[in-house]
Amino acid sequence: CSFDVNPIIAEAALQAGVSYFDLTEDVETTRRIRALAQDTRDGQIFMPQCGLAPGFIGILGHELTKRFDRLDSVKMRVGALPQYPHNHLKYNLTWSTDGLINEYCNPCDAIVGGRKIDVLALEGLENFALDGLEYEAFNTSGGLGTLCETLDGRINELNYKTVRYPGHQYLMDFLINGLKMGS
Repeated sequence: CSFDVNPIIAEAALQAGVSYFDLTEDVETTRRIRALAQDTRDGQIFMPQCGLAPGFIGILGHELTKRFDRLDSVKMRVGALPQYPHNHLKYNLTWSTDGLINEYCNPCDAIVGGRKIDVLALEGLENFALDGLEYEAFNTSGGLGTLCETLDGRINELNYKTVRYPGHQYLMDFLINGLKMGS
């Protein structure tokens, strides 16, 4: 189901006295669920953002940063890519369409110059090669989860970008911003 039903499910879990876990990357949904979590009962756990990103990548990033009092930069890159891309977007949608659009349209958390700021989705394009294959990475919303909050005051630069095959960002930017399909 789409991330927009998560607060309804979380509210039902709260009323039923059961724990709640989700995979959402939606920042506003997570804020709402964290607010609900303030009213949990003994033994009840509310844990949003339990996927790959946010979720595992934040746990891994946090674990690696714990060894340092102060850090210059942490740059996190994650992408679920098809092994054999066969369309112009070079992408196979394997999860929620709403979630993907949400990632590409909403502001993205980052720390720049030691300050938490919002950066634009689909911006910050970078290209790199790994094992002889070309990739690109760009800002997407929600991937850092609460890591900006966790590392606030300890890091100069923190960002998260989604990895895709070259050309994907250009086409998505054209669709979302150029043709105004994001609005």
